[in-house]
Amino acid sequence: MKTRNLDMMIYGYLLTRIHYGFYREGEPLPSVQKLGKLFNVSAMAARGAYRLLEKDGCILNVRGRRTVAVHHIAEQEKANLDKFVVSEELMQDILRSFDLFFPEVFFYGLNTCSEKEIHKLYGILDRPALSWDEPTLDFLAHVIKGLKNPLLIDLYYDVALLTYPAFLASLGKSKKGWEEEHEKLAPLLYELLRVREEGDRRSLWSQIARQCPAYNTEKEAVSEDTYEWGRRRTCLVAAGKILFQINSGKYPVDTFLPSARILAEQTSTPIITMRRAIALLNDLGMAESVNGKGTRVISPEKGRRRVKWRSPAVKKNVRMYLYSVHILAITSQSLAVRAFPLMNVEKRRRIKNDIERLLEREEHAGTISYICIKALMDAMELPSLREIYNKLLQYLILGQPLSCLQPYLNLDGQARELMAGLESGDAMLFGEALKKSFSVMFSSSKAKAAFMGIEGLEELRLPF
Repeated sequence: MKTRNLDMMIYGYLLTRIHYGFYREGEPLPSVQKLGKLFNVSAMAARGAYRLLEKDGCILNVRGRRTVAVHHIAEQEKANLDKFVVSEELMQDILRSFDLFFPEVFFYGLNTCSEKEIHKLYGILDRPALSWDEPTLDFLAHVIKGLKNPLLIDLYYDVALLTYPAFLASLGKSKKGWEEEHEKLAPLLYELLRVREEGDRRSLWSQIARQCPAYNTEKEAVSEDTYEWGRRRTCLVAAGKILFQINSGKYPVDTFLPSARILAEQTSTPIITMRRAIALLNDLGMAESVNGKGTRVISPEKGRRRVKWRSPAVKKNVRMYLYSVHILAITSQSLAVRAFPLMNVEKRRRIKNDIERLLEREEHAGTISYICIKALMDAMELPSLREIYNKLLQYLILGQPLSCLQPYLNLDGQARELMAGLESGDAMLFGEALKKSFSVMFSSSKAKAAFMGIEGLEELRLPF
């Protein structure tokens, strides 16, 4: 599906339900307010989806009444729906990726729920609905919202809306058949709530992990269609490549970067994108452009004075950085435990050598954690998982203004633990060290952001 704006994604969701008989002729559809609440979108996006359905003749708006489904030509309906059904290969890639990404998110989200929120979750499962899946979507969304991370919530809804048409199409059953599927799922969710109430964290984790199959190392068919989360940020990618070279010591403080043209050629990046990337590095306090000379790498002390801390753009960027580090702290250990055994001895040795070289520098900051996540992604060979983590890693560059502030981040201890895990082949040790690295990054960065007056992060906490 090439069109990925909210109006179109919600349109695809509603069209799927109309086609498969969730809303029969003359039956009311959810109100704009209910639909907006279900998917955490504005009323404008929900109305946009309804306008598209009305234009296609799938629904009828009657003044003073709810929007209702109308009789529609099945062939035309199916042709419209086919535009939203992702391929089986992409569907399986996304599902396998979420089997690796989701367990810790769900575990920690459920653990953060208060007694009042647990009671609300029971109510969601008990709620009568036109079909079994709306309560399930709402249930999972409420659990994830417990972590107070907008970026994580955005990812959940994006995947849910993207895969929904293909999911229903793959079941290929009547409405009654879907309700039978719910009869299998509902007891599992009730049982997880019961275990959560008892406070047995080990049992809760065991039951959640059991639902996610072990990673299959056999290569699956690769889909021509790929999952893309959010909009492309090519400027961030280009800036990240330069920043990695700066942190690796290729371009020390007070040296000049190659010209935008040369950097563009070296990284196969359009020159206009590279110029924007250099401008971004200037805004982040990593470099300064000098008329007639080029762009010079500057020290953290000088960079701190260049950052416009009151700028809405800087505040937004810092929040996005913290949301990303928060997700990496929550999910990195489980990912490492699954992916680490897939790296051979030679690959582990190369990563260890890279870490040793970075340790010789005093300002390696999060670069070590970055290269570890990239190595795990290469081992997994799951395009959708790589897309998610690459996007999270891209956002790390937005936290550079915080690295200009004292006390400077020191991750030497975690780096040595990572090397010990790589040397011994111990996946658990490696995973724990990676989790600690991102946890320290998060705690340090959040404190600095608060000191600089960046609001909106008070509820964002590590759940461990």
